[in-house]
Amino acid sequence: MRFRDAPLDKAVGQLVAHLREFRPEIVVTRDAHGGLTEWYIRHDPVSTAAAQTELIAGT
Repeated sequence: MRFRDAPLDKAVGQLVAHLREFRPEIVVTRDAHGGLTEWYIRHDPVSTAAAQTELIAGT
């Protein structure tokens, strides 16, 4: 299943797993020009929820 077609909870879970593995210092959810692409419109709620999940988990 493609990321954009995945249910929100599954997409968030997959991104949380990546955040835990790679432990980035920042997460950017917009393109280099601040534009709203089709990918961004799907990615923003997923990345926001994943980042919040990691903050709550304290990892």
